[in-house]
Amino acid sequence: MADAGPARLAAALAGAGISGDLVAGSRRLTGGTFNAVHLVTLAAGTRLVVKIPPGPDTPLLRYEQGILGTEALFYQLAGQCREVTVPSVIAVEATGAAGGYLVMTQCPGSPWPEVAPKPSGAERDQLRAALGALVARVHTITGSGFGYPSESVGPLRETWRAAFLDMVDAVLADAGTYPVTLPAGGTVTFDFAARRRLSLYRTYLNLIMWVEAVPRQASRERVDWLHGRVFQPLAAALDEE
Repeated sequence: MADAGPARLAAALAGAGISGDLVAGSRRLTGGTFNAVHLVTLAAGTRLVVKIPPGPDTPLLRYEQGILGTEALFYQLAGQCREVTVPSVIAVEATGAAGGYLVMTQCPGSPWPEVAPKPSGAERDQLRAALGALVARVHTITGSGFGYPSESVGPLRETWRAAFLDMVDAVLADAGTYPVTLPAGGTVTFDFAARRRLSLYRTYLNLIMWVEAVPRQASRERVDWLHGRVFQPLAAALDEE
């Protein structure tokens, strides 16, 4: 996770037009693995969330370059969809290899896994249906091409297939840069297109989580967890025929 001290937080707030005398307090939020995230309370009572990525000396995977700009773009586009609640972007600076900051409004609430008691039965089904409806609205947004808007792993493509191959190639290139040991595997074949897509997306996510552990200098405990929850499923997916 990024080590963003008071100076970088103050610079991010200044970029959003917020001087120190307008800030009542701030605290570091936990749970992330990349950005430093701060909850800032203004004297007027407004709460903001400030994301600050690692500094320029921190090794980044290719897809992470300029990623804050992509996140800000998602909020700006998704916010146009009916009943979809996302933060309002106050300011974003995402130029350079590591980016600068993202200042946005807070969306109050608790992550689903942290809700107690956990929703179950009919309530859980209703919530999942409501979530699915929101995701469906977000999926009505279209763009000029497929891929990362920052074009950090390649230009926008005319097809999702071409963009996805660029994304996978980029992670594999990162694995060779650091270097990272990857499992060997054979050809993956599936009977249904949906199952194929699901497996490919899981493989891509597992590749990212496994490769980033090296430049992030993950702890021994974290690496052991990743080996069981990421490396082994990745190897199994690559061995499927």
